[in-house]
Amino acid sequence: MPEWLERELTREMAPVEAPEDLWHRVNARGVTVRGTHRPPALLLAAAAMLLLSVGAIWLWGNPVRTPVPRPAASGSCYACHMNL
Repeated sequence: MPEWLERELTREMAPVEAPEDLWHRVNARGVTVRGTHRPPALLLAAAAMLLLSVGAIWLWGNPVRTPVPRPAASGSCYACHMNL
């Protein structure tokens, strides 16, 4: 690291003392951490999108195949040629 940059960082990032009134406010209330609160509608919408995406991928990957109809006559020629 260049020397001039190190000097500048040392000067600009020197530790400072917090104002006295800040400590009074922190000590008077106590420290509380707010959790992230997401509305239930947003969570339900995300779950619905995930479910729809998985369903669409499953349907796209597994197309519905109709069975091949067999002829009514099941003679020996049919069995031989169809490898039954």
